[in-house]
Amino acid sequence: MLKKVLKQIKDADYISKTNIATKLNKSVGLIEDAFSQLIRMGYLQVNDNKNNCNSNCNGCPFANSCANQLASKAIRITEKGERLLAK
Repeated sequence: MLKKVLKQIKDADYISKTNIATKLNKSVGLIEDAFSQLIRMGYLQVNDNKNNCNSNCNGCPFANSCANQLASKAIRITEKGERLLAK
C-alpha cells in the first residue's frame, strides 16, 4: 500500500491526504500513517519552508499566501522513492 500512496503523491497536482484516502478507499488516518512511514523510510522528504526561503517570490506558487509569514510544507519524493516507483 505504501507504493500506491507514493504513486498518488507523484501523480497529484496538489497533495491532499483526504483525496488520496478517497482514491484508495482507505481512511485518512491510514494515509497519515503511510505518510509517516514513507518519511521514516526515506521515500519522502518534508521541507518546512518557513523563514528559510532563498528564492524570489516572483513566480513562486506560494507567493500569495507566504511572504514568510505562514508556514508551508513541501513534500517531495526522494531518489529512493523514485527508484521504488520505477520497480
